[in-house]
Amino acid sequence: MELIMLLCLIILGILVGSFGTLIGVGGGFIIVPLLILIYNFEPKIAVGTSLMTVFLNSFSGSLAYIKQKRVDFKTGFLFALSTIPGAFLGASIVNCIKSNLFKAIFSLILIFLSLQLIIKPWKKFSNLKI
Repeated sequence: MELIMLLCLIILGILVGSFGTLIGVGGGFIIVPLLILIYNFEPKIAVGTSLMTVFLNSFSGSLAYIKQKRVDFKTGFLFALSTIPGAFLGASIVNCIKSNLFKAIFSLILIFLSLQLIIKPWKKFSNLKI
């Protein structure tokens, strides 16, 4: 691996780790597109690499939140157990989807989520009585 690529990955890792932990998402929605667009990773390799990264980031972030007593363990374990079948299903499906279809689906999901993040605050703001 080139030194510049390594340095870029380290800087991106710090940024994604900080942002992902700050908002509680892990950072996969940032990592996957970056690996595909900038580093030309195949989608299934980008997803696997992202999941490993998010796992380690989430683990360390979880330890910090546990230390701050900001974790609802009952809800967390319930969600974790219910995501396991979905994780196996997703890992199986990604092998069956062509690269371009994956990129299109992933792009549409990101666009939809972005629009929701933009529209919802505006709706609340426009309903304020002044």
